[in-house]
Amino acid sequence: MEHRNLPQLKTLLRLEDMDTERDALLSLLLVRAEDTARVYCRLREDEAVPEDLILRMAAEDYTQLGSEGISYKSYSGINETYRSEYSGKVIMLLNRYRRLAVI
Repeated sequence: MEHRNLPQLKTLLRLEDMDTERDALLSLLLVRAEDTARVYCRLREDEAVPEDLILRMAAEDYTQLGSEGISYKSYSGINETYRSEYSGKVIMLLNRYRRLAVI
């Protein structure tokens, strides 16, 4: 099923609209980003997750595919650094929409 933000994500990633080969993957990344944001921000199911946040998260997830989260790699010394979370910009947006937990 095509996600409602798929055309915007394809534009953000500079993918052709007619290229449908990655549509299922991109839609899955959008759903996962929306679910992750909803849980992190403690939003109810009936509350909308900001679309710009979903798009940024899905775009970051897409660009990390195949690199297994590697943010730095050195061939001569065989050093690798792994990305453990989203960029600072995404974290800032997530925190902006995050609700306080009441215990």
